[in-house]
Amino acid sequence: MDLAKQHAGTVTAVLNAVNAYAEWVPVTDLAKYGLIHGCGSLLSYSDFRLHACEFFKVICQRKRPVDVAVAEYDAAMCNIFQVLMNISQQFLTRSGMQPSSIDESEYEFASCVCETMVALGSSNMQCILADGARTFQFLQQVSISKYSHTFEE
Repeated sequence: MDLAKQHAGTVTAVLNAVNAYAEWVPVTDLAKYGLIHGCGSLLSYSDFRLHACEFFKVICQRKRPVDVAVAEYDAAMCNIFQVLMNISQQFLTRSGMQPSSIDESEYEFASCVCETMVALGSSNMQCILADGARTFQFLQQVSISKYSHTFEE
């Protein structure tokens, strides 16, 4: 059991370092070197999901720089968009099927995902609007989230 705790501690330390890098490393480099994919994979693990979601929140708050390759940057942001849509859909499905199984940590994570999606839409809406299907998916997901949340209160 100690080994598992050590591994978890190592992953958490790496996520903390990655979150610091996310503030200044070009988004295209984060994508190129697999950090977006890696953090997306960690969203499924309860021990790491908040740290991984923070990574995405930091990136989503950044606007596209003028000196970056537009296609590469937008592709990275679209990848993040898809990761966030998938994880939010999983939560909505789970909470809709078994609302009593959702605990406080699940709601905290869902709140972080929502904040991240808002940041993505606020700072990088051009990536979402570039594709009609993606725009529809985003608006549908936001509507479902809002509609579901309205009845829970």
